[in-house]
Amino acid sequence: MSEGWHAGQHRRRRWPGARLVLAGVSVLSIGAGAVLAVHIGAFLVHSSAAGRALAGRERKAIAAASGQAAACEATRGDVTAGGGNPDGLLEAPTLGLVAPVLQGTGDAVLSVAVGHDPASVWPGQPGMSVLSAHDVTWFSRIARLKPGDAIRYVTPCWTYVYTVTSHTVVTAGSPVYNTRAARLLLDTCYPLDALYITSTRYLVYASLVGSSPTHATAAVPTSWPAPAVPAPARLAAQGLSLAKNPTPLGTLRLTGSPSRSWRQSSAPWQFEAAALAEYFGLVRSAAQEESAWWADLAPSVPVSGAGPLWGGQLSVYDSRLTIALRASGTTADAATFGSTVTVTGPAGTGSYNLAVTEKVHQGRLLVTRVRVTPAG
Repeated sequence: MSEGWHAGQHRRRRWPGARLVLAGVSVLSIGAGAVLAVHIGAFLVHSSAAGRALAGRERKAIAAASGQAAACEATRGDVTAGGGNPDGLLEAPTLGLVAPVLQGTGDAVLSVAVGHDPASVWPGQPGMSVLSAHDVTWFSRIARLKPGDAIRYVTPCWTYVYTVTSHTVVTAGSPVYNTRAARLLLDTCYPLDALYITSTRYLVYASLVGSSPTHATAAVPTSWPAPAVPAPARLAAQGLSLAKNPTPLGTLRLTGSPSRSWRQSSAPWQFEAAALAEYFGLVRSAAQEESAWWADLAPSVPVSGAGPLWGGQLSVYDSRLTIALRASGTTADAATFGSTVTVTGPAGTGSYNLAVTEKVHQGRLLVTRVRVTPAG
């Protein structure tokens, strides 16, 4: 007898037939909004540091296992038990992806790593292995994988090589069926640039084509520090994260010519957190009519550029805040924000199109342009 799982169910039921219905898609309502929209500041900082540490730890384990062929041969076919340490590294060479893999699919796991769905087998075993991650972190570019591209699951002893076979978009809660052959499923939210909860999932399927002893060649993801936000202490103490500034997020785009390694690391999300802090600091400075704070954050923009934001309250976001990050190679260059907002101020209440541009200058993130124009 086989077992089945569906969305929102933590209890297993018996199902007839030889096929297993996996929880991969249905259990993992992993829309980035569930974590990012509420806790994005803490999420990004924690994800960056913890993700690098986990990948480095697994890289050391791989290096330590080099030369222990006999011990590794004895473990061939064993199922990884999970735990606090990474169970392996997921690599997609065409994307430059090297991500730590942990057992589980809860927020604590997905905030720092790719998660292995406990309802599925581990990579390398017969059956469907389901690995999930947030769409705007580790799996932000999996749509670029093409049929025939390699995906590797690397453990200290064994490396399992899969090739991509297909992509699909499905409704959250759709069942995923097991197979007798060893297959791999990568699962994330769709659209892949969404910073909000979505109702669809993007799936990449791959088939196992070989395995071999692992050698200590796995790369460690590199990270680059985000630029500093020159917010005065009194302003920073008010809180410049989404937790203190609830804002409906829309989409995130990467522009310019970022390197593959920068795009696939945690650097974009560190940069986004800094850019959001700068943006929230600017809005608070204008609302509180703090010209000295404004000058620290936007030295080249006169306070007159704030328009109705000066002394007014940005009370409603009429459209989601869209974000674009620009980078050249491994260097973050600029960030732009756009939304339609309702502002209540001395002159009354009105709807405005708000556009903010920030640029990196000597390691600091500064606002260089603010445009507030009547909407409609």
